[in-house]
Amino acid sequence: MTRIRELREALGIKQEELALLCNVTQSTISLWEIGKTVPRKKALEKLSERFGVPAGYILGLDDDSNVPDIKDIDFALSGEIRDLSDDEKQDVLDYVRFKKAQKSR
Repeated sequence: MTRIRELREALGIKQEELALLCNVTQSTISLWEIGKTVPRKKALEKLSERFGVPAGYILGLDDDSNVPDIKDIDFALSGEIRDLSDDEKQDVLDYVRFKKAQKSR
């Protein structure tokens, strides 16, 4: 179950944070990551939503080529801003545009 760890680390999330999201203990996350146990349906749905990938990918059941490369900054940012309000997302977008404008000077 190394994909959970890879996805978690790519987004800079600690096991404790992921445990809170899934309503499980940190040791449960650890067991998932080493393949000793697998997430239950509800937890798997939360993982899929947080990571932005299909549940089958998380479980290693498929290698869907449409799954974003976890090293891709766009994917990492999408996970980071998912829980922001619309106003906060607009602030992020405004900042990105500001940085692009600075670069083109």
